Amino acid sequence: MPFINNTHKFIFIGNARCGSTTMYTKLGNIFANDDIVWEDGRDAKPWLYHMGIKDTIDRYPFAKDYSKFCFVRNPWSRFLSGYREFIKPAHHEWSSSILKYKTFDDFCSGFTNDSISKDIHFKSLYNQMTIGGQKCMDYIGRFENMNEDFSKILYQITGNNYTLDIHLNHTASSDYAAHYCKKSKEMIEDFYSTDILLLDYRF
Repeated sequence: MPFINNTHKFIFIGNARCGSTTMYTKLGNIFANDDIVWEDGRDAKPWLYHMGIKDTIDRYPFAKDYSKFCFVRNPWSRFLSGYREFIKPAHHEWSSSILKYKTFDDFCSGFTNDSISKDIHFKSLYNQMTIGGQKCMDYIGRFENMNEDFSKILYQITGNNYTLDIHLNHTASSDYAAHYCKKSKEMIEDFYSTDILLLDYRF
């Protein structure tokens, strides 16, 4: 579920493969004494855990005027991260269809015609932050600059200094280009064209 803080009046939308679990945990620790709405917490099902802003406001209309923030990530890096994570046995309850693909290239080739392309973990990030095509986020942080952006956003919302202080595996998040061929690169470019254009990402 989204993290809603009634005391400081903000909503955090936890986009998949953008550091959401790290930030959910940190927000829960920082604001443990605030009036919080975070149903099921980290035990929520994926489609609730990564709920977008439209469904959030539909479910919690009292929070529609709260400050809203989320994090985004380079689509090619995010897609590869999703593949690497969801071939692990722990996720096979819902992601078992990935196992029919022998390689990452195979997965890229079959992705757009596979039902998993509609799964919340691979959903367009821009769609996660819009209602009726209008962007609703007051602040958008970048996974690539997670520590600095997290601190900056919380300072702008609360006036207080908070730090995320996590070590990012820069190799894992920056070596994505080596895993794409021309065809798979273009598949991502087409599927996530809105994210690439409106969030200003490049391969």
